Amino acid sequence: MKTNLFKFILSSFFVLCLFPVITYAETDEPTVTFEKQELKEKITQETLDYLLEQADGEDIIIHDVYEPITDLVDYNLLVPDLGVQPNAIWHSYSITSRVFSHRAPLAAQLYASVPRGQTLTLSTSFTSTNSLSIGGGIPVGAKGEITATFGTNKTKTIKKGIKLKGPGKSYKYRQYYITRFQDHGTFKLIEKNIFTGGKKTYKKSYAKPSSQDPFVNWSRDVK
Repeated sequence: MKTNLFKFILSSFFVLCLFPVITYAETDEPTVTFEKQELKEKITQETLDYLLEQADGEDIIIHDVYEPITDLVDYNLLVPDLGVQPNAIWHSYSITSRVFSHRAPLAAQLYASVPRGQTLTLSTSFTSTNSLSIGGGIPVGAKGEITATFGTNKTKTIKKGIKLKGPGKSYKYRQYYITRFQDHGTFKLIEKNIFTGGKKTYKKSYAKPSSQDPFVNWSRDVK
């Protein structure tokens, strides 16, 4: 009997040596909830990763993803010379070598905070602006060409009177945000003297309202 017990213990020891017990630590990953199922198809994982980073590890809810902006021209396309622009008596402008580099969010804008178990009616409208910017500015006469290529500032308004709900009992309050996303890149602005034909090239950078998810309306539940 003792011999059999000894053999059993010895064989168990060898099994443990060959197949060590592996344990996995439990993870507490934040969850993403969509107010409407179709929003899953409108938002990319890259966008979600940015939002989760802004939420500091808290659970988030996606309330809306606003429609992408259609570019007036494709990247790297030479925009045809449109001739003399307003306020450009001596010069015409064109754009070439447009190169997209990356997409990134601006800081999240908090527009409401609702305590646990309560409902808030928004008393004033909230408007978020996603602005076009050109590094170093541009000649006055180039404004028309820049607008034709990159578009203009975009706005999104959360209207007065909408009802916003607070979180369940596991959380203290729910914070509502708008996050704006921008496309970044570089391009060359060609300035042409319409009398002499002489040309000058400006190397520029741009940041414009993103062609993909320019605004995302979301919230996080805070413990």
